[in-house]
Amino acid sequence: MKRMIVFTLCLFIISGCSNSTQSTIQAEKENHSHDEETVDPSTTKDYSDFDAVKDAAIKEAEFAEDLTEEELAFAKKIRPLHFDLKTMILRMSGTGVLFLTGETDEAAVKNIIAEADEKLSFVESELSKIEPPKSMEYVMLAYNEAIPKYQQSIQLFSQYFETNKKEYLTQYSELTNKANADIKKVIFDMWSDELSPPN
Repeated sequence: MKRMIVFTLCLFIISGCSNSTQSTIQAEKENHSHDEETVDPSTTKDYSDFDAVKDAAIKEAEFAEDLTEEELAFAKKIRPLHFDLKTMILRMSGTGVLFLTGETDEAAVKNIIAEADEKLSFVESELSKIEPPKSMEYVMLAYNEAIPKYQQSIQLFSQYFETNKKEYLTQYSELTNKANADIKKVIFDMWSDELSPPN
């Protein structure tokens, strides 16, 4: 049963990753390979410094070419909040996997849940301060509609670790994937470097 749950969470994490996250996973695989080659330190990022990675992601953003100045200003404001949301979910799911495989403890799970709650409140507050241009109101709507889904998913994640009932973990994955998918439908209108456009 535990192996199936770990597999489900791993699938969820992989499906929600961006190109940059997939590159990180590949770098980790290279770091842990048994061959003689070494990884050039200049090609890897130090993810222990979250703010530095976040700043780099914002600077490296590839914006859609046909944005007006007003839309570009909006896209630049949304980018760091999008990064916060994405990282929050990946960290929460990753900690869950580590717990289920015995590589971390219950305290770490409780800490990541509290951190996710705090981060989500911050993102919600910051979104309320942004006035989107008329042409981008649908983008703001997608984020605002995703917030309650993420809030509920955090509760489901917490309930699983309190009760050990698998249905909470399944519901967490389904709800979070739904919120992620709703956002993915609109982000390509702002940035061209986020995953591949949806079919």
